[in-house]
This record gives sequence, structure tokens and C-alpha cells, in this order.
Amino acid sequence: NAFSLYTSLYTSTAGPVKGLTRVYDSSNNGTTFFAHTTHLYEVDDADGSTTSVDSNIGASSNYVDFEFVNDTLYYADGTQKPRKYDFTSSSQVSAAPYNASLVIEHVGLLFFLDATDKNRIFWSNFAAYETFTSTDFLYVPSPKRSDKVTAFSSLNGVLYIFTRSNKYQLMGRRTATFRLDEAYGKKGTFSQ
Repeated sequence: NAFSLYTSLYTSTAGPVKGLTRVYDSSNNGTTFFAHTTHLYEVDDADGSTTSVDSNIGASSNYVDFEFVNDTLYYADGTQKPRKYDFTSSSQVSAAPYNASLVIEHVGLLFFLDATDKNRIFWSNFAAYETFTSTDFLYVPSPKRSDKVTAFSSLNGVLYIFTRSNKYQLMGRRTATFRLDEAYGKKGTFSQ
């Protein structure tokens, strides 16, 4: 019997994937994105092909963090101001006051970790994710501490902020009502 065999060869530049996320837009269409070298790639669900949608990821970045809000993908690579991709173009969030290494949406705000001062978090205005007020920042737990912020997690109206050896709870709905407390060390919602 005669038969045909079809093969495809895919190659890529050597290097790690710096970050990966899957998002669903308001029409419930799923899209996978990943950061590799200096590019952010979008993966086609139908055939698996990849398209570079941003070639401005920091070359010295080790990790890219993502948050999908209002049909826009926001991402931080730790070497520059946050970036965004809205399915038509990518750009820098130039109004951000600091370079960012983490990003998360919580209570209608986008929270970022300052990439230079890893005790300082800053946030956008409510539902205006690219507008910032100069007083909208907070030190966790205080300025110039050796216990730097390493991660964010949002659960039940509380933003949990992890440091190397502790965790903190940011409670409140707006800047005027925010309260930062140290979370229980061994018991509680999260532990190291």
C-alpha cells in the first residue's frame, strides 16, 4: 500500500519561556501568550502557529508577569514600565511612575511592584488602568527593608502581598480606606 507522510519542523531561538498565560476575551475566545527572548508571542488556537505581537520585552528580564483586564493584556518584565497589548497593537504604559516587575488586578485597580524598589507597590486609578496619581503607592512593609515583595494574590476582597519571609494583607476598596496588616505567619489563607 502506498501512503503519504507529512512532517513539520519547528525551530526557535534557544532560551527559556519567561512567562505564559491563557486569556479569554469578552467574546469568550481563548488566546495563549508567551514571552521568549525579547518577544511576546500570540499562539493561534487553530494551527498552533505563533506571531510576535511585541518585540520590546527587556533582553535582561528573567520573568514576565501578566494580567488580562478590559480585553487588554498588561505585562511587566522588571526592566521597564509596564506594557500592554490590546489585540491590535502593543505599547508601553508610559504614565506609570516606575518600572514594574509584577502586575495584578484587584478591586478595579491595577497593582504593580516597583522593579527598582521592591518594597514599593503602586496602583492605577479605578477602572482607568493607565492613569496614575502621584500619591497612589505604598511600602510593604516599610521603605528600605531587606524583606522584598515577591508575589501578589487576590482573594475575597483582600490583596495578599508575599515577601521573602512574610505575607501581608491589603484591605479596603479605595486608597482612602486601604489598610496594610501582616498576615498570620503559620495559619491563615496562605502560608509560605
